[in-house]
Amino acid sequence: MNDKTLSSLLFCALIAAASGCDGGPQEGTTTGGTTTTESAPACAPGEAESPDGTCVQAGIPPGACAEGFTPDGQAGCTPVLPPDPCSPGQLALPGDTACHEIAPCGEGPWGDIPTEPTTQFVDAAFPGDDSDGTPQKPWKTIQKAIFKAAPGAIVAVASGVYPEDVRIQGKPVRLWGRCPGGPSRVEVVGQSGGNLAAVEVLNASASGSTVRGISVTGEGIGIGVTGATGVRIEQVWVHDTTEAAGIDIEDANGPTSVAVVSSLVESASVFGVFVAGAEVTLESTAVRATALTPFYLSGTGIMLTANAANDHPSTGTLRRVLLDGNHNIGLLVNGSDATLETSVVRNTLPFKDGSFGRGVHIQDDLVTAQPATAEIRTSVIADNRDLGIFLHGAQATIESTVVRGTLPDAQGAHGRGIQVQADLDSGARSSLLLRTSLIDGSHDFGVAVASSDLTVESTVVRGTLPGTDGSAGDGIAVFTTTPDPSTATITGSRVESNARAGVSFFSAAVTLTSSAVVCNALDLDGEVTIEGQPNTFTDGGNLCGCEVQSSTCVVWSAGLSPPSQIPPH
Repeated sequence: MNDKTLSSLLFCALIAAASGCDGGPQEGTTTGGTTTTESAPACAPGEAESPDGTCVQAGIPPGACAEGFTPDGQAGCTPVLPPDPCSPGQLALPGDTACHEIAPCGEGPWGDIPTEPTTQFVDAAFPGDDSDGTPQKPWKTIQKAIFKAAPGAIVAVASGVYPEDVRIQGKPVRLWGRCPGGPSRVEVVGQSGGNLAAVEVLNASASGSTVRGISVTGEGIGIGVTGATGVRIEQVWVHDTTEAAGIDIEDANGPTSVAVVSSLVESASVFGVFVAGAEVTLESTAVRATALTPFYLSGTGIMLTANAANDHPSTGTLRRVLLDGNHNIGLLVNGSDATLETSVVRNTLPFKDGSFGRGVHIQDDLVTAQPATAEIRTSVIADNRDLGIFLHGAQATIESTVVRGTLPDAQGAHGRGIQVQADLDSGARSSLLLRTSLIDGSHDFGVAVASSDLTVESTVVRGTLPGTDGSAGDGIAVFTTTPDPSTATITGSRVESNARAGVSFFSAAVTLTSSAVVCNALDLDGEVTIEGQPNTFTDGGNLCGCEVQSSTCVVWSAGLSPPSQIPPH
């Protein structure tokens, strides 16, 4: 029996938990596999025991929604954001009910920039030829002020357009514009294009520098940092870099670390933020509408990658970050380590050929096999395409997070909430701990596990729809493609209202405890898809069925097809 003939079993499947069904598999059996029953846990099915010993419903408890998010009343959280997109140069982050300026401009030519004895002043509109860096006789270019500034001094820049390439090197400088947006903004327009940056912080001697309160645009990279540590980029608007990344951070010239705070990267090209072999923190920042170009198809919001020249991984921490309307992938982690907290990754758009549009993509480096790790907490991954979250030869923890409304890509492929998959070349397994989360409204498969390891605790997986070809629609699917079986341990969770199977497993090892697998077309289905590799199913204290629910859970073998593996980026 295959997917197309599944309907003949549906009535039987729905009542099987209560009364059995003549001619179907008996309770506790799968084709080629075994079932054992453990003693019932203290909590009811669909609940998990909390550290204080109380039982809590699966999903995200209302009190666990992070600041800037509100409970949705359905075991999840939703971000507080304006209903309409922000205008260019306007910023909104989780918790904001209206779009706003990135930073105020203040009064006077230099606004609220602090005045110190060593401050060098800049004003492109100064009419004289006798500049000396004072407020009365400011420099006309930013670069001249940087050249004259003492180490650590403020370079205060008045409103205006500055068509120049700015280089901070040889000493730390605090480059500080009046404001980054509106008619009074300070705008640096890069002149070189290509892989050169409009504003660049170079080498260890410039460590501790700050770039603040300016707008940056041009054909090339917006802001670049290499070989400098402790660099701070704050209240900047990087936009419309037509041929290159908005912000480029690399360790090509030595150890590099940067904090990007309260900023907006908008309509960059290729990458919004590109990080290679460096340490980066992004906080209270939006990266949106990164564009495809005729020569590069990326359009990715943020990429953290190992440096190909020295194999150094990147380390990225993203807090209260909004990734919205980028192309290809919202957040790409390649052979690096990432933490995503209290953030939103949504509405990622596809390649020009209609493929991809993934929310979060985490993979080992395909050349060096450098592993990748990620922690995703208190975040929302919503309305992306192809895959909400993808692990390829990677390790991750996802906690108190919503993966919602993942759509098939424009070619009609997938639409899966989460895929956990071994490296297709090396066979290196992925592993995922999925805890107190909600996977809702996926297509094809809610959570798919290929020759890897999954642990699910106190999580809801529901409402998975069929793929564009009308097949599949499983909540959790665990399948094996190698001699070592995939494993899944599911505890205190709810898997409900999925179009095909609640939990399906294909020559895999599954343990299901204290969980409710209810109101699916088939609650449990096991198939032997590898000769000599049976299923192992352990059942303890679960609930199955729909109108009539019972602790008697039947594993069917309805000839279902497993998910497909997916090529990495």
